[in-house]
Amino acid sequence: MRKAEELSEFLLKLGLRVTHYHGKLPNGRRADVQRDFMDGAADIVVATNAFGMGIDKANIRFVVHYDLPGTLEAYYQEVGRAGRDGQPARCLLFFRPEDRGIQAFFLGGSYPTQRRLEEVWDISRVVALRKRSPAITLRDLAVAVSLDVPRLKALIDPLVEMGYLELAGQTLTIRRPECSAQDLRLDLSAYERRRSYDQSKLRMMEQFAQTAGCRREFILNYFGERSTRPTCGGCDNCLKGRTSEDRVERIEFAFSLGDRVRHQIWQEGVVQRVSEDIVTVLFPTVGYKTLSIPAVEETGLLERL
Repeated sequence: MRKAEELSEFLLKLGLRVTHYHGKLPNGRRADVQRDFMDGAADIVVATNAFGMGIDKANIRFVVHYDLPGTLEAYYQEVGRAGRDGQPARCLLFFRPEDRGIQAFFLGGSYPTQRRLEEVWDISRVVALRKRSPAITLRDLAVAVSLDVPRLKALIDPLVEMGYLELAGQTLTIRRPECSAQDLRLDLSAYERRRSYDQSKLRMMEQFAQTAGCRREFILNYFGERSTRPTCGGCDNCLKGRTSEDRVERIEFAFSLGDRVRHQIWQEGVVQRVSEDIVTVLFPTVGYKTLSIPAVEETGLLERL
């Protein structure tokens, strides 16, 4: 949010007609920004991903990602705002390897850990003790743990699911006040699988940013589609001549897109992307895994079904 405002101010100083948008703006202000952009009063909107879901402006010519999106799904949806009138449009992604840390940080806070849940449980018991009641409000607990209410609700899901807390509207009731944090018995395996899956999607976004191959082909493969051409003629790598038909022919020799395979640990999966020496497989249990083709051929870790 702060970065959106700072970048907007920088562009304003250059004399551009620019405004900014993020989720913390008042509702009226957000409506004004969207109207100004749609009506042409502002040429540029510097925005977080809170902007865009309801935007259908035909003549957007340029979409710039100043930060790395968390997933290729998000990137694809966001760049899809450009060129809806069928005329040429450009999309630019700025990327540094350290940018991955920003998205990794957000992911790290999206899923509960045993330690964090123990902290929240202890604090909830203290708040209830001060109020002399097993029932406390979400807002009271959110203030005590320094989180907003939506993030708190996501965090305490395991405590609710496993019967330690009961949630009714905006009220939490502590069902087992005698239980200490050390005595919590939480099964977080499902959350760990989701965390692993989402982290793998972030790695795929990073691979897209770093690939030397056709970016259009990369996106098509990610969504399970084949490219009908060796080069797209539009992405930066194809325009620089980094891709070639010979390279694609060598790729097809090892694995093919859509192959069903089995890994000794991660079980069955589907090939999503292949390059000269690596294969990326989507495993339902752990997400996207990128493997060395020479290594899997030598060890037999990956077999076709």
